[in-house]
Amino acid sequence: MLTNKMIDNRVAKIDVLEAQIKELEAQVKALKDELKADMDSKGVNVLNTGKSVLRYTEFSRKLFDQGRFEKEHNDLYAAYLKDSFSKRFTVHAA
Repeated sequence: MLTNKMIDNRVAKIDVLEAQIKELEAQVKALKDELKADMDSKGVNVLNTGKSVLRYTEFSRKLFDQGRFEKEHNDLYAAYLKDSFSKRFTVHAA
């Protein structure tokens, strides 16, 4: 069994790791944004460097407008709802 001190140490480690993840994700986003901007400025949507192939292409897809369907067909929408159960784990400072 974990002691309170052990739990607090793990929570502190989680906080540090989550902050690192957030920073790394921001760095990745910045690099991708830089590459996309460069491709836009070159007027290309495929770029082959010989080592990497970058694609920045537009695409479309069909999405179901759940909000509109619920508003326009509330009874039918409600008939297809089902309960879903799961557990949620959260960590908060005391």
